[in-house]
Amino acid sequence: METVKPDVHILRFVAGAIGRTVNELEAVEALEEVAKRLGLSPRTLDWSIWEYQRALVGRR
Repeated sequence: METVKPDVHILRFVAGAIGRTVNELEAVEALEEVAKRLGLSPRTLDWSIWEYQRALVGRR
């Protein structure tokens, strides 16, 4: 099954979006729902978020 890999970039992104820390299951479930609503695969959304978070870290 294609899903989200809840690494540190994903967990930080979701926490920043909702204003609190999340566990891996919460992050995966939330992003799977967002991907569904956007008409994207969870993996595509995961990759996009990961790239965005990586770019932010590179600017620090």
